[in-house]
Amino acid sequence: AWFDQQSQKERQIRLAAEAARAEVTIDELPADTVTTTLQDSVRLLKLHARNSFAYDDDTAPPSIVVTTLAARAYAEAAPENGALEHVLRLIVRAMPDMIQRRRGHLWIPNPVNDEENFADRYVGHPERERALYEWLRKLTSDLDVLRDARGLDQIANVADVILGSGSGQRIARRVAARVQDARAAGRLASMSTGALAVSGASGH
Repeated sequence: AWFDQQSQKERQIRLAAEAARAEVTIDELPADTVTTTLQDSVRLLKLHARNSFAYDDDTAPPSIVVTTLAARAYAEAAPENGALEHVLRLIVRAMPDMIQRRRGHLWIPNPVNDEENFADRYVGHPERERALYEWLRKLTSDLDVLRDARGLDQIANVADVILGSGSGQRIARRVAARVQDARAAGRLASMSTGALAVSGASGH
């Protein structure tokens, strides 16, 4: 589908690396062996939206809006095999530029049918449009807070606040695993934030 095509090159890069590590061919790997930074970013964006609009379903951005904006931003701005933290930040920065206006209305075109507007629910509802842009600004500020978090406990606490209860421990475990992998490979540069600074490492 269109969404998967946006990160197909990255997926192939990651599959090739995983196959080499496992000393098998790509065809021998299970289909879900790797995820792309686009897939991981969309999951995080949806968690953030769900948490941010927990008590306001009316103004919450629909899943299709989040997914389409993120995929378009990824295609425009993200490297093919960058670290997740870097790719997510680039996606969030570019997402507002993916929103169009046509005939005075917010317009997010269906990627396979330019005349279909995924943002039709915003027509006649300025409060929903304001909420969308406020959420996009909040994403940037919350990512800054997560970036500045120090230590696994603080990372977990911040992630719980911005992504919802239970998210923090999963992210902290992931960070810890990346630290361990980087140390084993001799590539650990620093761990000052929720995002790792690992020399030459890509996001998993």
